[in-house]
Amino acid sequence: MAAESIRPEEAVRRVLPLPPDRRGPALRSMLRNRPELLTRAMDLLPTEASTLGSLLLSRPTTPSQPRIGPYELRSVLGEGGFGVVWLALQHEPVKRSVALKILRPDRLDPSSRARFDQERRLLALLNHPALVKVFEAGETADGRPWFTMELAEGAPITEAADAARMPVCDRLRLLGEVARAVHHAHEHGLVHRDLKPANILLAFQGDRASVKVIDFGVAHAIFEPADADQRAGALVGTPDYLPPELLRLHTVAPAAGSDVFALGILLRRLLAGSDLGDRRIGLLSALEVLSPDQRETVARERGETVSSLRRHLRGDLDAIVARCLADDPRLRYATALELAQDLDRHLAGQAVLARGDSLVYRGSVSARRNVATLSAAALVAITALAGFLWANHERNLALQARDEAQVQARQVEQAHAFIVDLLNEIVTSPNVGPRTAADILAEASHLVALRLAAQPAQEADVRTALGRLWLRAARPEEARREFSRVRQLSSDDASAMDRLNLLMAEAETLRMSGQAPSAKDTAQAALQEAQSMVPEDPDEIARVLIEIARVDILRGDLPAARAALDRADRLLRAASDASDPVRLELDRARRDLGPINPITPAP
Repeated sequence: MAAESIRPEEAVRRVLPLPPDRRGPALRSMLRNRPELLTRAMDLLPTEASTLGSLLLSRPTTPSQPRIGPYELRSVLGEGGFGVVWLALQHEPVKRSVALKILRPDRLDPSSRARFDQERRLLALLNHPALVKVFEAGETADGRPWFTMELAEGAPITEAADAARMPVCDRLRLLGEVARAVHHAHEHGLVHRDLKPANILLAFQGDRASVKVIDFGVAHAIFEPADADQRAGALVGTPDYLPPELLRLHTVAPAAGSDVFALGILLRRLLAGSDLGDRRIGLLSALEVLSPDQRETVARERGETVSSLRRHLRGDLDAIVARCLADDPRLRYATALELAQDLDRHLAGQAVLARGDSLVYRGSVSARRNVATLSAAALVAITALAGFLWANHERNLALQARDEAQVQARQVEQAHAFIVDLLNEIVTSPNVGPRTAADILAEASHLVALRLAAQPAQEADVRTALGRLWLRAARPEEARREFSRVRQLSSDDASAMDRLNLLMAEAETLRMSGQAPSAKDTAQAALQEAQSMVPEDPDEIARVLIEIARVDILRGDLPAARAALDRADRLLRAASDASDPVRLELDRARRDLGPINPITPAP
């Protein structure tokens, strides 16, 4: 927010999470061009024993301040899709500062009123130190419902933790406290479904840090059926923090696993300082994709060096975040409490559930906890184990490419699942006349643009699958548009497999469009990409050679096509684990080529 528009109260709220000795300098930096606002903000700045609310209570009131019942509205703290939250002063029967939330005047429709009423009704049932308390509810003369709640001071948890240079262990304790608060809401049948830094405030009182989970405005009651927005297929919540099942099929009711997923995103940001990026990469990888200067900053904000931060993130924490972010909700923590308990175990040096129950892992945890009492024989055994693990290092590197291929396969499965759900939604839409396959695919392409606008990686996967569907429908021009969009969405650091798949899709599109020379050039580029992968994957090289053969058949160069297929056949025979689908493609291509004959290739 620019200094020209920021209010003194807002400026003070932003610096409250900082340690007391850093609040004044931060205010001066924020309002250096507006001395009159700076003076007012410095007057409002709490001392060690005061709060923003208590200082505002002590200031004289002005006759022009709007009122709702016994509450005097002072300034807007925030505004969402349904309500506006004001900083308000209550004078009777007690004097205190509160947050007053009132339904926006443009959201008086029955659905919005029902959601607002549900929020205040369910919030009143909650009683946890990290959740705001509801005090009173009512309705204005013009029919707008409101309720007052505890005033939560602080700033978004990620910003505040970085500003205070909070160590990793303290960040884990805070996230554990947030997870317990979320679990308390789940026990009372309430899924938050919009957990993000802006809705989790962190503040400091002296040396003590405290968190508050706020804004249950789009919360979902577990015991109630899907709300109107869900039934309409609307995307409810912040896309960057929504799990795949809600992004893929909006009519699915959110469950506890939805909030666990969002907590995993928060934990990843608290630990690795990463932007949201691709949620499928590991915690260490999220750190490594940052520039060297960014990594230094992230480590410094956690009181670490880059190397010591890496040691913190590998192993337990990487596994904990990965379990939260599992695509399949059944593979995540069953409850937010389980996540909090695993964080406790890690802090206590105990084995965490996310790492499984192997004897090697539990033995290494026990060794770390009891290193002072290990016998010489045990030390020798551990050294021998380390040597054995190192001996397998090269083998693990060789398997890494195969693992990446498996990740690619999971991405394809997710994209196909999204499309299946989307097409089912389109064809079952009521009050719509008959449509052709092309009409349905075109509508799907339009919906993908709307629903995955904030998820470029997933949009690229889905559009790749859509492009292939267009190809199967013999509509190469539409397929070309999908693959062109995929290329726009692809990041500079896309994996070799992603680049290869895109080149292959483009080559097939050009071939089906009859553009043989361009298809040949693109297929040759795909072959170079496949041959550059380390280690080489015979399946992928054979797959490209088959496409090259199909292009040569289109060009009329049958000897060249036969040579490409023979080379693919030799690769697959030499590979003991060649995949059956590639062998089937080879057989189809041979049938397309036909029997050996002396046809002269076209020039």
